[in-house]
Amino acid sequence: MTAQRIRPAFGIVLAAAGAVLWAMALAFVVPAARTGENAALAVDDAAQEIPNDRWLSLWVHDLRWAAIIVIVCGLALTACCSGHRKHAAVVAGIVLLMADGTFTAMNATGWPAMIGALVAASAIAATTMAAQRSDTKADGPQRHLVGYGIVAAWCAPLLLSNAMSGVGRFVPAGLAASAGVAQVLLVLAAIACAVSAMPHVPPGAVPAAVGFAAVLGTAGAFAGANGDVVWALLLGGPLVVAVLLLTSRPRSARSFLGLAIIAVGYPFAALAAFLVGMGPAIGALALSGDSYPADGVAALPGGLLAGAVAGILTVWTRGGRRPAPPI
Repeated sequence: MTAQRIRPAFGIVLAAAGAVLWAMALAFVVPAARTGENAALAVDDAAQEIPNDRWLSLWVHDLRWAAIIVIVCGLALTACCSGHRKHAAVVAGIVLLMADGTFTAMNATGWPAMIGALVAASAIAATTMAAQRSDTKADGPQRHLVGYGIVAAWCAPLLLSNAMSGVGRFVPAGLAASAGVAQVLLVLAAIACAVSAMPHVPPGAVPAAVGFAAVLGTAGAFAGANGDVVWALLLGGPLVVAVLLLTSRPRSARSFLGLAIIAVGYPFAALAAFLVGMGPAIGALALSGDSYPADGVAALPGGLLAGAVAGILTVWTRGGRRPAPPI
């Protein structure tokens, strides 16, 4: 079975699912999170175990950005072009981030906001797909999709970083459920991009997708009731390694060592990216009208930055050479 036959259709489905998740988060999860924050502020917390600021807004912010990453990966999968046009999905992602900040700053909620967000996402997606018109020079695997896969894999577990113990009663059920859905979609986006970079679907693709999606999706769904699910962050490194293994077989002991370092070192790299990304995160919050001191910082801006660097380096180091068959 060739990946090229199913890639465009799966990309459209993935982008549509991401758009629906993004619109629902803007329209319904944002106001639900504010209600939860107000309920937490009304509690007499002598032990200071409950955050005293809009901590749920950080989680929803990351959820919306995760949905946008899914949309971008889906649009990248629909591309059949060469040159700079094959990266039109990146431009679409930037426009979507600006639209996300605009909708949030306007306090747009409810069905009008959802319909408006879906219309905006559809217009951006249609424009992007038109820019990625068919190009006979682009037949065959799209090697650059490995980079998109690494971004999705890197960001997949980061939604759990805002889960907190002891405050689950204030977390809206829709937020936890949406986090689980977002993590499943990010895993599928990561594996789909990896698969689409190869001439044929690697045999380990389906088991990897099902396994990671099941574990991370379940962890996300229970994050509202159990802050201890942060242990699932340990799966970030193995997921990145899975993307790499699906696209190239290690050729030396040094390659195996590098994969082991990625698998074990992901939490430390994620922490470093979190610290480095504090500036972009604060700027992203300000864009959304959330330029307030909060109990924490959004994780996705730093994660997106680190994932993009890792993805670009991977594609650049591989260059135009044909990778060895995947495992």
